[in-house]
Amino acid sequence: MPQKPACSEPETIAAGMTLRMQGTEPTQASLYKALDRRGHPSTHWKVWLRHVSGANDNCLPLFEGAAEAMSAEMTEVYRLHGMALAKIRECAVREAVERLNRRIAALDKALDDVCKDRDQLQDLVDVLYEEISTLRVAYETLQRAAAPRPTLILPTPPKPPRGAT
Repeated sequence: MPQKPACSEPETIAAGMTLRMQGTEPTQASLYKALDRRGHPSTHWKVWLRHVSGANDNCLPLFEGAAEAMSAEMTEVYRLHGMALAKIRECAVREAVERLNRRIAALDKALDDVCKDRDQLQDLVDVLYEEISTLRVAYETLQRAAAPRPTLILPTPPKPPRGAT
């Protein structure tokens, strides 16, 4: 039979939330320290990670008492707290999406600029290839014009021997 954890899940989550409210993001060590070093650190850390990842939607609420035991004021505070958290989550998602959309638009514009530059360079290369082809034809024509032409070689009479007149 597994051993009962030294701290319940709501206690662990409350300790993590307290750390966050103090301005520090919980780590395994800080969470363990916040729980007075009771239990096993990795157990608390797993509970906290489940909570942060949203996998704990079916966990018990932090307030374990019966609903009737809460005062009307506490019920209203819980309701407002839930609404505030939902609004924070909604705003965070909206801001993240807006930043991503701006980044995507900037990258699309940069890609369009690069494609336009590539097309302009391709047009320039095509013009240069045509010019090279024209210059080759002109060069070959000049080579043929400058080549020595065949000449008629006529026999020359033999030279008389020396001394013979």
